[in-house]
Amino acid sequence: GPMRRWNLPDLRGWLETLEAGTAPPRGQEILEREQRLLERVMLGVRTRGGVDLGALRRECGDAATDALIQRATDPTEAGLLVLEGDRLRPTLEGMALADRLAIELTA
Repeated sequence: GPMRRWNLPDLRGWLETLEAGTAPPRGQEILEREQRLLERVMLGVRTRGGVDLGALRRECGDAATDALIQRATDPTEAGLLVLEGDRLRPTLEGMALADRLAIELTA
C-alpha cells in the first residue's frame, strides 16, 4: 500500500522494548505515487514473480503502467524481461541486471 514502516534498527533495543511489554517504536512514511512505482519495479525485477501490472495499474494509474510497459520493450527484446499476462517478469539474465532494469524502467 501507500505506507512504508520500519522497526528499530538496533536489534538489542528492539528486543528489550518487547521484553518490557511495549511495542517497539518505529517510523513510517506515506509513499507518493512515484515512490510506490519505483518500489514495485525494484522489488519485482528481483523476483521470479516479477511486477504485477494489475496492482501497479490500481496503485499508480494507467499512464504510469502504460509508460512502464513501453519502456520494457527494449529489455524484453534483449531477453531480460518477459511479459506474461499481467506480469512483467525478469529472465535469469534480467535478474542479474536488476538494478539496471529498475533504472531503465522507471527513468
